[in-house]
Amino acid sequence: MKITEGRVRLAASDVANFLACRRLTQLDLAWARGELRPPREFDIGFRDLVRRGEVHERAVLERFRTDGLDVADVSGAEDEAGARAEAIRGGAGVVYQGTLTGAAGGAALFGRPDFLVRADLLPAPDGEPRPGGIHYEVVDAKLARSAKARAVLQTAFYSHLLADVQPIAPRWMHLALGNGEFASFKVNDFAAYERQTRRLLEAAIGGDPVAEVYPEPVEHCAICRWRDLCRERRRTDDDLSLVAGMTTGQRRALKGDGISTRRGFAGLAGLPRLDRAVSAALATAWVALKGGDRVALFGFAAKPLAASPFVAGTSGFPRLQRTAALLDYRAEEPNFTLALATLAERLQRRSLVVVFAEFTDPTSAELMLESVARLVARHVVLFVTLADEELEGLAAGAPTTLAGLAEAVGAGGLLRERGLVLARLRQMGVDVIEARHDRLGTRLLDAYLALRRKGSIG
Repeated sequence: MKITEGRVRLAASDVANFLACRRLTQLDLAWARGELRPPREFDIGFRDLVRRGEVHERAVLERFRTDGLDVADVSGAEDEAGARAEAIRGGAGVVYQGTLTGAAGGAALFGRPDFLVRADLLPAPDGEPRPGGIHYEVVDAKLARSAKARAVLQTAFYSHLLADVQPIAPRWMHLALGNGEFASFKVNDFAAYERQTRRLLEAAIGGDPVAEVYPEPVEHCAICRWRDLCRERRRTDDDLSLVAGMTTGQRRALKGDGISTRRGFAGLAGLPRLDRAVSAALATAWVALKGGDRVALFGFAAKPLAASPFVAGTSGFPRLQRTAALLDYRAEEPNFTLALATLAERLQRRSLVVVFAEFTDPTSAELMLESVARLVARHVVLFVTLADEELEGLAAGAPTTLAGLAEAVGAGGLLRERGLVLARLRQMGVDVIEARHDRLGTRLLDAYLALRRKGSIG
């Protein structure tokens, strides 16, 4: 995005960026106006991606030349648009780096597709005859092995500009993919989508100030020059996006209810216990992946329900999130014997096994203890359970009725049984965490880091 002679100039990448993240558009506009500078231009990973893309683009160019097509390279022309127009008038087979310009609303439009190829030199994917007369279609080189929405939108943008500089509108647009294949799309199938996205972008950068878009994390963050700025903003705000495993829809729903911070989320007394366990597990998994450990997630009820493979590095974290999303409450007793035996078979080496569990009666507790004892023989086991704040409240209360007294006595008995089970786990050599809901995540993370410092794992 640039501003020339007081007018915003939009490129195909600006339209695609707007689709990826509207906050990115606002930051780029502020940069174009000289109001803001990005913390970084690009990172090393993005530079490498650009380099590999340029290598692929040159390979496609050589492929056209090898096929005997007349290539007009206008990439270094002083008058880029004029050189492109002259190459088209001369009927060149391929115009390389031809500049296209246009206007829409108050913005200037600018595009530089990799290739404009004469339509009669390209096969029509539907087999229908092409309209008479020399005209061109866009071919853009993309390193990906499959067509991405961003690439298709950019190519539709180029095709819109191309239609204004030749008498015949292009019917097809093409992507030269990283696997050597061409992916072709009908321009009219995507023209309305491109037009709508571009008009929304034009409105967003128009005259009237618009409300700031919050920097929600999106896929594009991985290669975005502004990511450090946005990440710091989320940390300063204690934003819900810092809660491991929480989806965009869940964040939106919570913010709609007035809960916009991690602290506020942690204070929700009514949050389901499973959700708290999953959140704590994923937060610790993220730290473990950052530290170089391999992590897997395994969930069960009466039978195993979900299991991820072991993943390494933070790039594997979404796999754990997808597995966690499969877990839900079930009105059935957990089968510790089957589940932990299945898990033990999957573990080929000594591991840290973090067991999140609840137990409601002596029988299920006894079966759980037997299964955990078999795990302890080979692995380091960390047992995690949420403190039962409801029982604690009943047991600590001052009853004023016989019914209240009975509840207090019953609650006290259940808490004693619970304490005995946790004591037996500790006698086995199991590290036990029993924590209130607002302390579960930090307690688990502290325990994991302590085990690493002791050399118990890793």
